[in-house]
Amino acid sequence: MQPFIFGAGVLFFLLALGLGFSVFEQVRSRLPPSLKDDLTARFAVDVFIGETWVPVRVRRQYLASMIFLSATLACFAAYALLDGRRLLALALLAVCLIGLGAAGFRWKKYRELL
Repeated sequence: MQPFIFGAGVLFFLLALGLGFSVFEQVRSRLPPSLKDDLTARFAVDVFIGETWVPVRVRRQYLASMIFLSATLACFAAYALLDGRRLLALALLAVCLIGLGAAGFRWKKYRELL
């Protein structure tokens, strides 16, 4: 069971990474020139993701990447729990819930644009 849970966590992480990078590149290409450098663009994506000039598909990918990252943390929390590391599992689960809360907050904020 543990290899399956670990493999699922890695799969969810790769999905979140791919979607997140895709969103980053698509939003960064439309940012003003002063915000296109790598460091500033990382923060600007979170700010500008709700703008009407960002396509709906990109917003959905952004939300999906947040959910996949939370699923990654949930899988690794389950793996840690089965391995006997309760404190690590609790910490990972707490971060997972924070991520799901952030995704839910963004969905509620932008649901009419999705």
